[in-house]
Amino acid sequence: MIALIQSPWRWMPALALLVFVSYWQTLDQGFHFDDDNTIVHNPAIRQPVQWLDLWSDPEAFSRTPGAGMYRPLLLSTFAINHAWSGDRGWSWHLVNLALHAWVSILAVQLARRLRCRRFRLCARDCSSLCIRSALNL
Repeated sequence: MIALIQSPWRWMPALALLVFVSYWQTLDQGFHFDDDNTIVHNPAIRQPVQWLDLWSDPEAFSRTPGAGMYRPLLLSTFAINHAWSGDRGWSWHLVNLALHAWVSILAVQLARRLRCRRFRLCARDCSSLCIRSALNL
């Protein structure tokens, strides 16, 4: 077990696989909550994308008047994802799964860098919290 945790090339793929196994059933789901305003009906992320607007206009975040937020990197990834697959939900969820796996791996790396006293437990807890937090998807 210690060798598995100490060698990133062994646990990183296992952790990423755990994320995908945990959430694979979300791939065929549609959009939810505020996705209608920020993704489905948001003209700012459709072609032709006005990249400067994404990085300068808070109102580009949502088509709802007054619901602007300055989130240019998020909107840029939305525009790229929309150019890749349009409104097909599976690709948006696949990108979310990949990002979620990456963040879970970073959580374990953080525990390693902080040299937690009980590294195995700390790393397990950090990654478990990240992986099983459905709010991240």
